[in-house]
Amino acid sequence: VLSQNLSDFSFFLIYSRDASEKFFNLSRQSSAIQGGHAAAPLAIRVDADLLDGTGVVGDFEEEHISTKKLKAWPMQQAIKTRHFVSVDITDKFGEALPGGSWPEASSQAVVCPIVTMNEGTIMVLIFGINTRRPLDANYKEFLEIITRQFSLSLIKMRAFEYEKRQVLALQEIDQAKTSFFGNISHEFRTPLTLILGLLDEFGSHAHDDRQKEKVEAARRNAQRLLKLVNSLLSFSRLESGHEEAKQEATNIARLTADLANMFRSICEDAGLSLELDVSQAEAYNEGVAYVDMDMWEKIVFNLLSNAFKFTLEGKISVVLRRIPPTSEELLLPAGGAPHLSSNNTALSPTGWIELWVRDTGVGISEAELAQLFKRFHKSETSKGRSFEGSGIGLALLKELVTLHKGTVSVESQVNVGSTFCVRMPAGTRTLTPAASPSRHISKEYIDEARSWISSPSPLHHNSSSSSSSSSTSSSPSLSSTPSSSSRESNSTMSDSLPSQPFAILLVDDNADMRAYLSDLIMKQHPTWLVTCVNDGGEAMAAIHEEIPDLILSDVMMPNVNGFELIAAIRSHPDPQIAHISVILISARAGEQACIDGLKAGTSPVIFFHFY
Repeated sequence: VLSQNLSDFSFFLIYSRDASEKFFNLSRQSSAIQGGHAAAPLAIRVDADLLDGTGVVGDFEEEHISTKKLKAWPMQQAIKTRHFVSVDITDKFGEALPGGSWPEASSQAVVCPIVTMNEGTIMVLIFGINTRRPLDANYKEFLEIITRQFSLSLIKMRAFEYEKRQVLALQEIDQAKTSFFGNISHEFRTPLTLILGLLDEFGSHAHDDRQKEKVEAARRNAQRLLKLVNSLLSFSRLESGHEEAKQEATNIARLTADLANMFRSICEDAGLSLELDVSQAEAYNEGVAYVDMDMWEKIVFNLLSNAFKFTLEGKISVVLRRIPPTSEELLLPAGGAPHLSSNNTALSPTGWIELWVRDTGVGISEAELAQLFKRFHKSETSKGRSFEGSGIGLALLKELVTLHKGTVSVESQVNVGSTFCVRMPAGTRTLTPAASPSRHISKEYIDEARSWISSPSPLHHNSSSSSSSSSTSSSPSLSSTPSSSSRESNSTMSDSLPSQPFAILLVDDNADMRAYLSDLIMKQHPTWLVTCVNDGGEAMAAIHEEIPDLILSDVMMPNVNGFELIAAIRSHPDPQIAHISVILISARAGEQACIDGLKAGTSPVIFFHFY
């Protein structure tokens, strides 16, 4: 732009500050002055105009910097004043410079610093003054406008570059995480396969019910770890381009109904209703669409398990629809891949599949919606049945939908519920043939969901509590106070003891961990009383019923976490409650975790870290 307006100024030089902040390097200049000219050295020291009146440009190793001593532009003066500095060219360099579009030589110039708030002077513009116009107020205002425009453009450009670097850095970290977990997941699968195989064998030969319960608890948690490993491997394959959707003719209505009905008994056990409507999709083309059945399983299970986890009461509804192609879409070439219309609307020659999963759950805040599909993101504020999770379920869901050339969207309102919509082309058979489909309906999602409502009995029983052992396996409501079975067991035990036994309140949202810790305590101290609850809210209700001698609590829990529980205890008006001893059990134990625990209450908090 400047090169095309040499009638407004006779010449221009643009100098940019280098990384060392000691030099300004020549970036651009008008064609009339070549780089290396006495008035246009390739590099100028920042303080050149302060060195005995001369600008020492040389005596450095860089080849592009001349070693010749020259009169220099007043860079330092412009930097210090942050204002225009007028220069007499003839006095400074001994001769006038080209006049641009005019035949007269230019004898006057101005040095204009480009200043930013954070970085100071990052660029210097030097303009030769038009030989046919005086440097009056209007001319100076014109130069100020150019300088401001340069400054704004540079700020925007640097902000964009910074954001780009940040995005690339985050992507590299994200890819490094996925690559690392993908590689290490391969190492996990072999021992997990052996562990699960041996557990199945032990379980089939176990004759004692207590042994079977222990084996089942181990199998559940090994299966949970295998689910995480499989998800990480799926991410790794997706990123490397090795994961491919093998679409085949599928009665998607029937398949979706089968998968959804797997959750029906779990929903009923949790007091939820599950509504299912696939009739419209069943009626269209006999329910047939082209999808990768294994991937469709993961899509449906991820949506259903997510809805179940964050819906404490009410219902979950699943609706599958087929959207026929429009007249415009019918004109598109066959192949199933969506196209973009003139208004950027996706078009599919085979029509669309839409899967809607609605719930009456806790909802998602506006701030969380923007992060919802980012891998490894876990909400720290959502209240659900469990705080457990790796933060990759919905991210994997989005990747699988994208692989089918589809989209996933969500609408949500806090304390009202959420609606997820997966929209995918109905598709055609892929060019890559699918080998005999190894379709399976995995138990891993079902087992995980059931663990959120199950409350297994302690893994150890003694003679005084065996009479009530059958009642401890019930599944209490998440919103209930401590289970009556625990109370009954405790009262039965206390009746047979001569003095009040030591009472422990165990708070953990993982049912297997509650059972395991109860077993450890009962083995070492058979006469102690252990009451188990699901989260901090239930713990406070239990405390108001009976004050325990000690609280063992997890940190990361739904609804009310460990830190919030401590804060509620320490601020309680009853001094007996306010001074209850607390031990926090956390896999995140460390210096910062200890500091956070101490901040939560005035009394010391002990962190116990399992191996």
